[in-house]
Amino acid sequence: MCMKKCKCNNIIPPQRLALGYTSCVECSTVQPYGCIAVTYHKTGNTIQIMPKEQAKRVRKLGARRGYGTCLK
Repeated sequence: MCMKKCKCNNIIPPQRLALGYTSCVECSTVQPYGCIAVTYHKTGNTIQIMPKEQAKRVRKLGARRGYGTCLK
């Protein structure tokens, strides 16, 4: 097994190399992903995957007072 090092001298995990990345997580410029819950009906729920910052903003807006059916 080949151990590769990043420019910061951290070892890049083999799983990360297998996905085609050439840097460690700390040096990565790829933004992390997040998700929000999408409710179509009582039993028709799913999630929407999106950039983490956008998901955080949507969750915050959805949690505001007076929005939705369960909040007062």
